[in-house]
Amino acid sequence: MLSDGRIASGTLADNAIRLWNPASGSARRRSKDDGATHAFAVLADGRLASGSWDNTIRLWNPANGMCEATLEGHSETVSALAVLSDGRIVSGSRDRTIRVWQVSDGRWTGMVRFVADAGIEAVVFTARAGVLAAGDGSGRVHFLKVEAAGTFPE
Repeated sequence: MLSDGRIASGTLADNAIRLWNPASGSARRRSKDDGATHAFAVLADGRLASGSWDNTIRLWNPANGMCEATLEGHSETVSALAVLSDGRIVSGSRDRTIRVWQVSDGRWTGMVRFVADAGIEAVVFTARAGVLAAGDGSGRVHFLKVEAAGTFPE
């Protein structure tokens, strides 16, 4: 959900990202992703991050619908996104990795590869505990302590 109350959604049919007004039920098509959108996260500065089937993360300006940056590094679908308390983006992918991205320059700053039979399907960060939970396609949930700098301990 964006700070103004709108809700973002993506579709497989036309790769459009729509912003919905829950009060009126109306949607505006704001942008078109190059890959079907699979995940969303809202950054502290109000931008929208989308994870796509083309293995990328895109950062969008919801006011004008323009893509401001494309983050590349995953080898399969980006299926989950979360935002750390320091503003970094965490992405989970079907390539069985989690990456931590520095939003200012678009580079990834850390990666964890799980020994799992399935890719990462969900990530959630709890700032209070400093823990990232990641669910994979086999039904397992993995817990990682996130250090103050937004990295994972070795």
